[in-house]
Amino acid sequence: MRYLFGDSVPFPQQYNFLSTLEAFVACATATLKLDGEIAKMRAKIATEAETRMKAVSSLEIFHQGLVRFLGEGLKRTSEPLISEYSRQLQEVATHGVEGARKAATEANERDEVSARGDIDRKRAEVRGALDTFLKAASFPSLHYSVTLRLDGNVNKVNAILTLPQGITAGFNLGTSQVREWTVPRRVAEFAQGLVLKIGLKKGWMKKSVELEPISIDDLIVSAFELEETTAEIRLKRKLDQDDAFVFRIKTAEGKGFAEVLRPLDEGADAHPSPLEDDDRKQIERLWQAMRAATTQLLPHRENLTAVALDGQDLFEHDRIVPFVERVVEMLAPVLAEVDRRSPNPEELSLKVENERGRREEIYVRKGDLIAKLESLPAESRAVLDRLGLTGAETLTATDVTVEVG
Repeated sequence: MRYLFGDSVPFPQQYNFLSTLEAFVACATATLKLDGEIAKMRAKIATEAETRMKAVSSLEIFHQGLVRFLGEGLKRTSEPLISEYSRQLQEVATHGVEGARKAATEANERDEVSARGDIDRKRAEVRGALDTFLKAASFPSLHYSVTLRLDGNVNKVNAILTLPQGITAGFNLGTSQVREWTVPRRVAEFAQGLVLKIGLKKGWMKKSVELEPISIDDLIVSAFELEETTAEIRLKRKLDQDDAFVFRIKTAEGKGFAEVLRPLDEGADAHPSPLEDDDRKQIERLWQAMRAATTQLLPHRENLTAVALDGQDLFEHDRIVPFVERVVEMLAPVLAEVDRRSPNPEELSLKVENERGRREEIYVRKGDLIAKLESLPAESRAVLDRLGLTGAETLTATDVTVEVG
């Protein structure tokens, strides 16, 4: 199956751009609206807190003036009754000022606590909208890393995708939908004929230990962390045993290095031993085969575990709006080209061609997308202006370059 523009020219990205666009518009509408509501709540709390504290400051200034006035009056009299009256008056006034500051502080704290619950609920809705979008969206991935941990008989797999525009997203990947990953995996399922000189053979008459070649084909994969240039692979002999071997591999500037630990045989004293060149090449083959096999899991994103922009968590650093802006930067040029090549000016269309050459048109009505944006206030809609769907000046295909050949 392949994708074509509406005028039958091959679509270079080769994914359902229209479904990604629809998912993004729904996500952007929800997240911008919620983010705006959160910002207004925080601004309201800050304004009310500032008003209270300004009132307290004014009271304190007045109180200080009163204290000075009473002090000046006492200089002109030595009457004990007046001195006692002045002392009591200052004491009551000071207590009143302290009470006013305490009341203002407590009111500010109550507002913070009350708003925190609402803000947390709205943030959860934002996360839900991002979860729905990023699980459904198709973007070219610049880099990905995958981790696996065998929990009993269940493979628990996570991935971190590095997308364009500085976006990274982490997911739990579903293994139940891919038969091979529903049970513990053995090395031979990824690469066969791996015989490494990593076994420990104790001498018969001496205490020295020698290395002997062993096959790792039947060992169980208990865990791995697979990056593009580094990897850690853990293998065990039986499900109810601890890890027998831990391999660590890295490549840099065309050179490779690998080492092995034997925690089951050496226990707490296990220390890494470098692999010989031939063994290193074999374990690198396993690494790359595992990494290739995990690609079949990448479409099965079950839960969003993390999302960041330029390495900063979207929620901890309040980067929801910049995130939306970056996605707009990704989608706008492609949208403009799709629009230019769509036969109906009211629609955005692509074609899907199957293996037998049969073509089917898929499309989205622009009006449906615009309708979703109408609930947003003007300042939020402006974030999406570059898509050309908000009534602002539409981005035309002449403004961008999209390679189609």
